[in-house]
Amino acid sequence: MFGDATRLSAFVDRRKFLALAGIMGLIALVPLSGCTFFGEPDKSQNQPQESLPTNAANFDGLVVYMNFDQSTWQWSQINNPTSEVNGGIVAAIPVTIVNNDELGRVLNYLYCKFEGPNGTIAPDISAYYPNDDIFRLGSIEQGATIESRVHVLYTGSGTYTMKFDNLLGRKATLPFEIKSASASGLLAIPDSLGQGDVAAAVPAGTAFELNGLLAAFSPDAASYWWTTVSSDDGWWNGRWVVGVPMTVVNTSEESKTIPVGTYACYTPSLARLDDPAPFFPDSATYTQPIAAGETRETLMFWIYAEDGDSYVVFDAAGVKVVATVNISQ
Repeated sequence: MFGDATRLSAFVDRRKFLALAGIMGLIALVPLSGCTFFGEPDKSQNQPQESLPTNAANFDGLVVYMNFDQSTWQWSQINNPTSEVNGGIVAAIPVTIVNNDELGRVLNYLYCKFEGPNGTIAPDISAYYPNDDIFRLGSIEQGATIESRVHVLYTGSGTYTMKFDNLLGRKATLPFEIKSASASGLLAIPDSLGQGDVAAAVPAGTAFELNGLLAAFSPDAASYWWTTVSSDDGWWNGRWVVGVPMTVVNTSEESKTIPVGTYACYTPSLARLDDPAPFFPDSATYTQPIAAGETRETLMFWIYAEDGDSYVVFDAAGVKVVATVNISQ
């Protein structure tokens, strides 16, 4: 009799334990914020949000104000052949961060990213700016107001978006405009190329866009013009160069050129070359402007350095465009 009572008591205790474990499991599954628990909504999600100006966003107690006055922006360039953004032009935009939360807060690339005009998320470049980037601030103390900058990779004219996400359902966005990178005075042409540039290079025979021009190099090596430079300059005189045919179509509604200095050629070893174009008046940069709708056959010249895939980088209004041709004897 007593044995039966003992077994019944153990069975009841086990049921209580399993019920309690189930409740604890439900609690463990509840996110830390932005949730409902047993039908009770997270009141912080339903509270009316403070009205903010268009240059601000409220994210988990951090209010970020961005300075839209482009005269206050600073510009720089990343020259790192091992980087996927080698040669990229970067806008440093002043921001003010106010921590209205009850705890210290950290803002980094895990919770905040930048989307370009084409909808692509930019890689994290804050490591290039360790002293004044918002992602490198560390903890922002309760009640603190911090002045810093965000560094945005320029990928073309248009609307960029600073996108916040705490990974628990709370999100915020802060859109802003970058009209051009002309104020930087920089060209998206790196000192030397890296494997990322090689991988991104447009092959001969495939068209690429340059500020309203559609261009393509000939893949036919038999059409390449091998010649030497005739010059009073001893370094240049007698140097072998190769003219590669290039078809250019003006798809815009105004005359266009490929200005001198807005491109650079590179060897198969990825070293930057001097430009022989000034010795050849029929080169792409010295021909007459290309009229709207016109198709022009012209030439791009490389110094011959070695056999293999040679490269050219164009600055397309602040955006890097890489193309490649095979030049071999």
